[in-house]
Amino acid sequence: MVALTGCVPVIPVPPPGGGVVDDRDDTSPRGACAIVADPGLQRLGDCEVLVVEGVDLTLEVGSIGTLEVRGDRIDIRALAVGAVSIEGQDNKLDVEGDIGSVTVRGDRNDVDSDGAIGSASVHGNDNEVFADRGIGRVDDRGDRNDFDS
Repeated sequence: MVALTGCVPVIPVPPPGGGVVDDRDDTSPRGACAIVADPGLQRLGDCEVLVVEGVDLTLEVGSIGTLEVRGDRIDIRALAVGAVSIEGQDNKLDVEGDIGSVTVRGDRNDVDSDGAIGSASVHGNDNEVFADRGIGRVDDRGDRNDFDS
């Protein structure tokens, strides 16, 4: 399930039995996106706030202001993310650009930025945070976490 917060709800209701809604409202600050968490790859555009909840999901998204991930084995590819919060196990986030801040609560999560990460706070074990152009402030509150740049 993917939920929107911080946007005016203008997204059509998915058809009975599920399906994908991929719609954008040009009147919202950066557009609104929504999907139903069906199996397979889901694609979204830019979102100001995107909340992803579930298990075994794969998403490709544009630029996201705030991304909240709650669940296990969620794989997300994005263009850029202002702030990300991950709660769960075995999640993966790959970002082509910069990430402003990363907060992780859980184990075995992987955050990878082709740009820079402004700050990273990790509460858990065996997490990896990587940035090609460096990580600013790091707060490590766990064991065997890896911060690399």
